[in-house]
Amino acid sequence: MSYASLRLNKGSCRVPDRSWRTLAWLARLQGYDWQNWFNGSFPTDLVGWETWDHPTRTKPQLLGPSNFSLYSHGVNNAVALKWAAAWSHVYGPPELAEASLFAWQRLSQHHGLPSGSFGADEHLAGSDAFRGTELCVVVESMRSLEESYAALPDRPELIDALERLAFNALPAAVSEDHWTHQYLTQSNAIYTGIESVNADDTQPIMSEVFGNVGLDATVYGLSPNFPCCTVNFGQGWGKFVALGLWLFDGGGEMEMPLLLSAAFAPSMVRLPWPLEGEVELDTVYPFNPEAPLRYIVRKAKVPFQLLVRVPQWADLQRSQVHGSHGPLPIPSGERPSVFVLPVHGDTVWEVRFAAEWKLVERHGSGYFSFGPLTFVKRLQHRSIKLPPDDGPYGPGAHPPAAVRDEMLLPTEDWAFGFLLNHTWQRGITESTKFLPGEVVSFEACPIRTSVPGASLSQSHMSLAPRPKDLNITGTLELSISVSVGQEYPNLWWDPKKYLAMDAAPTMAYWFVAGKKFVGLRT
Repeated sequence: MSYASLRLNKGSCRVPDRSWRTLAWLARLQGYDWQNWFNGSFPTDLVGWETWDHPTRTKPQLLGPSNFSLYSHGVNNAVALKWAAAWSHVYGPPELAEASLFAWQRLSQHHGLPSGSFGADEHLAGSDAFRGTELCVVVESMRSLEESYAALPDRPELIDALERLAFNALPAAVSEDHWTHQYLTQSNAIYTGIESVNADDTQPIMSEVFGNVGLDATVYGLSPNFPCCTVNFGQGWGKFVALGLWLFDGGGEMEMPLLLSAAFAPSMVRLPWPLEGEVELDTVYPFNPEAPLRYIVRKAKVPFQLLVRVPQWADLQRSQVHGSHGPLPIPSGERPSVFVLPVHGDTVWEVRFAAEWKLVERHGSGYFSFGPLTFVKRLQHRSIKLPPDDGPYGPGAHPPAAVRDEMLLPTEDWAFGFLLNHTWQRGITESTKFLPGEVVSFEACPIRTSVPGASLSQSHMSLAPRPKDLNITGTLELSISVSVGQEYPNLWWDPKKYLAMDAAPTMAYWFVAGKKFVGLRT
């Protein structure tokens, strides 16, 4: 159990010192114009490449670094999307923060991936399933979404996006012991490792798949490609707990205090004076998205309102809210952004959000989701240890025993397909089993599903096959892979057990024109 820190959340909060406001204006004038970037010149496809449909090529051609800029750099976009939320706290009006939501919507619409992140294998890369996402993009996006929601607490989709990153994209890129990570992860991947061997090792060779990174960008290691992610990825879980779980507004002298439960995870928060006391959230979420969220309030001296975010994926007609005195009717009509639960002294509230299995089709691909989770076809694999890096980014002469670089190669077919004519809905089966404190492993996954599907032929890591016909006769078992300790946030997926790298759990598919069929590579 972790104690989350409380933050003051007031949309009308402003910096009163005029000198600070002047400094903020000067800094903005001298920096990059992200407002114009997201509203005007924002690219709607991958940056720096010729089109995939060039008639004389079977793969794209890199146009060169002159087409890249700090505007197109993925990490810069992940950091900058919170600019409006931060600016609204310094120099209003509060409505300006909506531009941060718009920035995230632009990134998701044109570059979004099944993991919840966006394609940015150094620079913005579109939504093709083989494109990579830098690990720094994931954790910086999480921080920006946390800050944006603090300014826009009536926009639950911001925390929906945060949970998708936290429960899919982040664990996929980092091994369960946190000694190895990938620089780039992919939704569609046939292996993780060295892309090709350079015969002339005196000159660096750039990736033909990603274009602006080295050949080892998908290796699981201490510092593959570049050490920025080694330094940066650790902020992901810590800030998720500190900034993403709970928000607090003292209410001033006239209004009742508010405690907002934003992202859901087992946690406990100590209330400040004059409320005092504590609030515990007891749940197995996200391993069962429909599991109860049990809020236990102890020793609170002052009445307050407990606000519970309403996820956009939740089916409110089947959702439930129960208090100490019975059920609380869920309002009909306009969909609420939060449930408002009154608290007077020791109180217990229980909230259950109903979820449904979804096949999300977008950008010529699709994936299965359930609540905040995305699912994969798990693959058997073998590991190949690589020689330690003896360069400036390496571990040195006497590294700890856990330090390693490794490639992961599949030992079974990795290309799959399933029908899109809704037979998957009739044939889907679900199995959920989770015990608090139990370690979730490759063989003991808490939630699985099976859908009608079949194996396909293999292909290149960046070009999926497009079969003309397929007879679907079998089933595909899909699952998540996580490892959980006694305390949150010791919460890790093991991406090595899956070769779906941009979100274990993640799947990506190829549509075949004129057919009710999708081909899948994991």
